[in-house]
Amino acid sequence: MSKYTHLSLDERLLLSVYKEKGFFQNEIARLMKRSESTVSRELKRNANKNGYVATTAQKRSLARYSQTSRIDQNPLLEQFILERLQENWTPEQISGRLREFPEKDILYINHELIYQWLYKPAQTKRSLHKLLPQAHNRRGRRLRVNRSRIPNRVSIHERPKSIAARDEVGHWEADLMSCIRGSQHLIVLVERKTLYGIVVRLDSKTAIHTIETIKKIMMSLPDELKKSMTFDNGGEFTNHQELVDSMGMKTYFCDPYASWQK
Repeated sequence: MSKYTHLSLDERLLLSVYKEKGFFQNEIARLMKRSESTVSRELKRNANKNGYVATTAQKRSLARYSQTSRIDQNPLLEQFILERLQENWTPEQISGRLREFPEKDILYINHELIYQWLYKPAQTKRSLHKLLPQAHNRRGRRLRVNRSRIPNRVSIHERPKSIAARDEVGHWEADLMSCIRGSQHLIVLVERKTLYGIVVRLDSKTAIHTIETIKKIMMSLPDELKKSMTFDNGGEFTNHQELVDSMGMKTYFCDPYASWQK
C-alpha cells in the first residue's frame, strides 16, 4: 500500500485551475495522478463559499495539521505509547523514558499531551483510555505531586554511585503493581545486583499494610542483604522510615514520575 501524502501548494493550484475549467473530479484525479477520493476530500474540506481557492486551501490545511496531535503525526510514537500502556506504564513513565533514553525516529513528548491524546474523541472510541492503570471514561482533575507528603524523603540523587553501579548485594527496588482495574495489588522487590525478585500479594495497599509486608520480607533475610531500598513516590511508601528505624536500612526516592531511575 502506497503511503498517503498531503497535497502540495502546486497541486492545489492545479486543482484550482482544473476546477475552474469545469473538469469532473475523476478527470482531475487522473490528470493529477491522485485518487478520486483524495480530490473529493480536498474539495470538501478546504473549499469555501467562493469556491476552491488554492492559497486559502493551503492555509486551511496547514492550520488543521498544526492542531493535529504529534502522536497522530508519528505512527512510531503512537505504537511506542500503546505498547508501553499495554505493559501497564503510565504516561509519566512513557514520557520520562523517552526523555532519558531517546528512541530512534521517536520524538520526546510530554506526559500531559499523551493524556490529552488518549481522551480525544477518536481515541475514546477505540477505548484507548482504558489502557491507563487507572482508567476513567472522563479525565479527572489533575493534582500536583507534593514531595513533602513523604516524610524524611531522601532523593535518589543522594544515593551512592556504588548502588547505581550494582557493585554489591543488599540494595533493593520496590514497586507496587495493581491489576484487574486496581482491585488487586502486588508488592514487588528486586535485589539490584542479582536481580532476585520477591513478589507478594497485598490485602491492601495502604501505607501501613505495605510497609509491614516489606518489613516481614526483609526481617527474614540476613543483615548483609538489607542495606537500602529505592522507591517511587507512591503514597503506599509513606512509612518507609520504619525500615530505617527498625533495621538500619537506607531509603531513597526517585524523582516524581521517574520510577525508571531506580
